[in-house]
Amino acid sequence: MLVGSQPVLQPVSVVLLHGFMGDRRDLEPLRRVLAPSFGCITLDLPGHGDTAHLADNAEESSEGLLDGLVAALEGLHRPSGVALVGYSLGARLALQVAVLRPDLVTAVVALGGNPGLVDGASREARVARDRDLASRLREMDPTAFASWLREEWYARALRRQPSQQGGRHPHPGCPQVPCRPVGRPC
Repeated sequence: MLVGSQPVLQPVSVVLLHGFMGDRRDLEPLRRVLAPSFGCITLDLPGHGDTAHLADNAEESSEGLLDGLVAALEGLHRPSGVALVGYSLGARLALQVAVLRPDLVTAVVALGGNPGLVDGASREARVARDRDLASRLREMDPTAFASWLREEWYARALRRQPSQQGGRHPHPGCPQVPCRPVGRPC
């Protein structure tokens, strides 16, 4: 069962989906803006935030995430469907749901996402890297995870231009990065 932002008091017409290693709170400011005009909720995707940890074999593919999301959308009982607004991983899942279950979706807004790798060899290499990363993350204690998040994850995304810090730009939020490994409380 996926954990949502709040009890649904009006029919849901917009569902917000966070990115990899995020949770529903990441999109809470957007939900608050949209809520007066739309029935709007945010969800913790499987294995993220307060939603139950996935079984190891489900984590290694997007199938567990996709199945959990589809079940949650079916549970909303919206015969006309909902608009999915997804960021990164959430965008990819929104696109997948729209293709596989168009009866559940009226629209998709994909922010920072894409449908995935088309080339089989590239896809296999990415899956191998993702499995390795997932294995490493599961073994990290909270302090090591926070360090990895600052020094590798955010730094990789910010290497667009060289800086005086060895080619890395500091992320403005790094000192405040919460310590919450996926599927594990701190």
